[in-house]
Amino acid sequence: MKQALPKCHTVGQDISPYMVNFAKKRVDEIYCGNAAEPKIADGTADVVFVRFINSEVLKAVVARKMVHPLLRSLKKGGYMVIFGHTPVLVSAADLLMDTGLKIDRCIGGDPKWDGVFQYYVCHKV
Repeated sequence: MKQALPKCHTVGQDISPYMVNFAKKRVDEIYCGNAAEPKIADGTADVVFVRFINSEVLKAVVARKMVHPLLRSLKKGGYMVIFGHTPVLVSAADLLMDTGLKIDRCIGGDPKWDGVFQYYVCHKV
């Protein structure tokens, strides 16, 4: 993000102290903590990247609950990008139900690797 938009202010949060230490050189602010309790104020984020709500990390019921606190941090018109290295544990229905999100894109493919992958790019309405 900083390479593409050098003037943007980036904030990271991870539950792993190791990942927080790793990210220190890559973001303007970094916090160690659970994503269910975002460290930034509600309505202040232009973009929220979510990379942990997949089957290798959380149970589906927990993953669904994690989206709502993160959504609160988005500005109206802000984007939420959700992806993972395994299937994402929230469905399009989960995202559209009472969240104020509109899904712009999901499900991608790569002919080079002959594969399909799941992701969501949404914006807050």
